[in-house]
Amino acid sequence: MDLFNQSLYKESGELLRGASPVPGAVQFQGAMQQFLQKNVSDPSGALLHVLEQSVVAHRFAMLHENEPLIALKKYVELTLSQESRLREFTRKCDMQWGKIMGERPYFDREGQEPHPDDEYTWDSVRAKLKEILALLK
Repeated sequence: MDLFNQSLYKESGELLRGASPVPGAVQFQGAMQQFLQKNVSDPSGALLHVLEQSVVAHRFAMLHENEPLIALKKYVELTLSQESRLREFTRKCDMQWGKIMGERPYFDREGQEPHPDDEYTWDSVRAKLKEILALLK
């Protein structure tokens, strides 16, 4: 290692002293994942995947960057507060399920009974999000 790289290495060590080597965004998502995987049953994992990705992409992640469970709670509350948001979230869960399973997803349709094999219906996703919200209160 040449003199320049040695001094750069030494200086960067001083700058990072006491700081976590894991980026904040990774810590944020990791804490949320750990909570969800420990407390929420989701056989295919599609709902948890979509939820994690949605929270990380939402402004709540930035507003509560050091409080991932508060960001998660606010996102779940927002999703449950509007039927259109819940339906879009359910559609994303169905699409993720299709990717995971390598099958064509089932989508709820207004005025029709859900497909019997549909893991993610509007009602089942609403119930799961309410369950998550209860855990966060």
